[in-house]
Amino acid sequence: MSDTCDPSWLLNTGFGFWSSKVLLTAVELEVFTALSGEKLTGEELSSKPGLHPRGIWDFFDTLVALRFLERDGDGREARYKNTAETALYLNKHSPAYIGGFESYEVLHLAGPCSAAIAYKRDDNKSNRRLSAERHHDKTDPYP
Repeated sequence: MSDTCDPSWLLNTGFGFWSSKVLLTAVELEVFTALSGEKLTGEELSSKPGLHPRGIWDFFDTLVALRFLERDGDGREARYKNTAETALYLNKHSPAYIGGFESYEVLHLAGPCSAAIAYKRDDNKSNRRLSAERHHDKTDPYP
């Protein structure tokens, strides 16, 4: 293999959906609306969209790493807030709101945002049932 080969574009393409899934999940759970003008701890913020406590830190810190949220402080006392862009465009109360793209059916062809469901639901059976409901199939394919 040549020293001039660089696989970064392959990896960026292959894993590029991860950041969009995180964003779609946050929009679907109305995280940016919950933060409307507020700075909240992870626990305070997780209670608004009803997230499971198991994944709140990873989820919110991922939003920080992707520059969708800002964080003041560290640990349990850290406070999360919207960026200027997410406050303007992804808060449902903003007249410039452009969210809602997560509801386009084409974005759900591969199933629901697995990260959101993992944080919002306690078990895999609930995940599959929610997926079936989202796809207008009221039966659970995995009883």
